[in-house]
Amino acid sequence: MATVFLAQDIKHDRVVALKVLHLDLAASLGPDRFLREIKLAARLNHPHILPLFDSGNADGFLYYVMPYVEGESLRERLDRDHQLSVDEAVHHGRAIASALDYAHRQNIVHRDIKPENVMVYEGEAMVMDFGIAKAVSAAGSENLTQTGMMVGTPAYVSPEQGAGETNLDGRSDQYSLACMLYEMLSGERPFSGGSLQAELAKRFSGMPRPLRSLRSAIPESVENAIAKAMATEASARYATSAHFAQALATGGLTTPTDSQAMPHAVVSAAKSVAVLPFANMSADPDNEYFTDGMAEEIINALTKIQSLRVASRTSSFAFKAKNEDIGEIGRKLKVSTVLEGSVRKMGNRLRITAQLVNVADGYQLWSERYDREMEDVFEIQDDISQAIVKALRVILSEGEKKQIEKARVVNVQAYDFYLRGRQFFHQLRRKSLDYARQMFNKAIEIDPDYALAYAGVADCYSL
Repeated sequence: MATVFLAQDIKHDRVVALKVLHLDLAASLGPDRFLREIKLAARLNHPHILPLFDSGNADGFLYYVMPYVEGESLRERLDRDHQLSVDEAVHHGRAIASALDYAHRQNIVHRDIKPENVMVYEGEAMVMDFGIAKAVSAAGSENLTQTGMMVGTPAYVSPEQGAGETNLDGRSDQYSLACMLYEMLSGERPFSGGSLQAELAKRFSGMPRPLRSLRSAIPESVENAIAKAMATEASARYATSAHFAQALATGGLTTPTDSQAMPHAVVSAAKSVAVLPFANMSADPDNEYFTDGMAEEIINALTKIQSLRVASRTSSFAFKAKNEDIGEIGRKLKVSTVLEGSVRKMGNRLRITAQLVNVADGYQLWSERYDREMEDVFEIQDDISQAIVKALRVILSEGEKKQIEKARVVNVQAYDFYLRGRQFFHQLRRKSLDYARQMFNKAIEIDPDYALAYAGVADCYSL
């Protein structure tokens, strides 16, 4: 369908994957409809979807641009190892189901879910080429018939897609994912035949061999969930891919009602963190406002990342000044990692230490010491946030990357008053709220464009 080139994005100074449609396919589609359809895929923003950077038409060559991922495709992984562990297969299956559910809620059906279209990057699955098959199908169904091409891959297409239906819904992708999970767990495809027609016909005539007859270690609940998602009739499958993901996780066969809240993204238990209040190591105990503010700012930055579960400020600060074991704190807050640190403020100089601790064994995953000027406080906070993301191997969307790397232009003196205001605000007493409002207003006097300070004033009036 396309030839892939490794290219350099000169404008943004980054390496990208440039995919150029084969000329015969591009000619049969025509650029206008193809590019109009592919724009929909560019709107997708999910931690398990590889984003679309750009698309266009260059002298009849239709192309689209995606990030270059230094990993391997799921196909390459299966060709090497044949099958995955049950835990890893289910983890990837739920991540892909999460991505599909998100896309389906945007009225986008992938139509070509297969191991070749899933990249495994730092242990996480990322679905690529979203919207490409949809664009091909929508833009040229008649022309594709003439050229003898088929949208989708025979080993993974749903019965309805194999029968030539074009008005597909998310249950078609769900079927394809179930076929892929079958292969991840068993090491073989659910249907095989001597020809394309024979391979497609088998999915209409019956079910594949039971998974547990091929690998007894597979839980019966997982086998049943995959079998349901591979039902010949779409109406017999799960209502949504999110329901399928939930069944894989819980082993339950009871389909949740559509009114129940379903997770929008799969968040691994390993990707969770609590940021404890930093210890004030300064000679002046009044500097506690600054140490608390450091922790709160890091919490706020991490909370914007969809695939990372972050304990709230209220929960984390409940352990302030308590000499409690990190493992016990982690279990109470239901997180796998804890960030702790200290701040020593001496005039305009800062010494900040931070360490990320694995709750399970108490070992440090990352630690760093910063000896900087006060003007570098924002850079330190960003460094710590990015170190946590890297240590936990969190996959960021393009928007999240920009957000976490975004340079903040704030007057340091105004920021200091803002942190003092936050400390007073969290005391939630009438007098403290008055002091908080005074601090926020002083920050605004210094920096009239300081949006957070205005928000602080509004918070005070809301209580």
